[in-house]
Amino acid sequence: MARKRGNSWQGSLKTSERYFRYSFPTEAQAVEWETHAREAHKTGKPIPDQTVSTHDTPTLRSFYERHKGTVWRDTTMRTQDANQRACERFLGANRELPDITTRVLHEALADMIELKHKPSTINSRMSHLRVLMRHGKRLGVVDHDIDYPFQKVGDNSRLRFLTVDEEKQIVGLFYHWGLVEHAQIIETLIDTGCRPGELLLGETKGEPIRWSEVSVSAGGTAPDVNDPATGQPCAVISLNRTKTGKYRVIPLTNRARAAFRASKERGDVRPFGDMRTDTMSQNFRGVLEHLAMDDVVLYTLRHTCASRLVQRGADLRRVMQWMGHTNINTTLRYAKLTPTDIFSLKEML
Repeated sequence: MARKRGNSWQGSLKTSERYFRYSFPTEAQAVEWETHAREAHKTGKPIPDQTVSTHDTPTLRSFYERHKGTVWRDTTMRTQDANQRACERFLGANRELPDITTRVLHEALADMIELKHKPSTINSRMSHLRVLMRHGKRLGVVDHDIDYPFQKVGDNSRLRFLTVDEEKQIVGLFYHWGLVEHAQIIETLIDTGCRPGELLLGETKGEPIRWSEVSVSAGGTAPDVNDPATGQPCAVISLNRTKTGKYRVIPLTNRARAAFRASKERGDVRPFGDMRTDTMSQNFRGVLEHLAMDDVVLYTLRHTCASRLVQRGADLRRVMQWMGHTNINTTLRYAKLTPTDIFSLKEML
């Protein structure tokens, strides 16, 4: 049955192989498509696809399919495809690109809020649309400016990091369940502050870390680096392909070095083998549910690293360098965690 979705109508058909769902300007068109789709399915014919424009003006779907390889050439398409499908649910796959205006986006926003979508989810979809629409404007398909209704995600008071006891519970449960590699990855993410996509396969721009970027003493082929404070060689990892494009070198703790060496001893062709971010996240959620921690995600481990550095007395400039932040304001989110014991300051004089 056709359903109203924002300013459009949605026609749908569920088969044993796939769920078909398209948007139409009017209820009559949606009902007509559903009728033809059911008849086609009943007689074994292909389900009619209404996402491709039959004239010169591209639709949201046809423009994406035509240009996604150009717009997102340096990354895999899994995340973009998911965002595109989400946008189509609210705007309509066959909505013509020039018809997407500020008013249309604000109406879609109202629908998302009504369905209780998180601000971060809404922002991902708006960001996807902004990239696509800007490309349309460069090509002359779109001739108007758009005000994208990005949502405020939250303030510093919601910054979540793990306590030492919480970390022990999580890592201990992974070891108890026999998921040794998972436990070692958790330890490495905490001790390095790496983004999950910098260590594991997933939706990243470029590849994650390689053995050529890991020190010899940690199982890689790169030379160790002398610690200026002690003059002793230290194991490090070099991150060349980061989210911000900012190159950085991170010294390894003993347990992070042991985790890399364990990966090498398993014969992994790259650090931590073929472990993917989505697989790791799924198993991580299983542990968190068992421990009743419903406000923690894999990225919390990166926050934990930065939080501990600040709490243990590291100055914000060095934390910024360690974490690879491009803006000091990002690092300043952790400033409230700075030790406040003024009596310790006398040791600096």
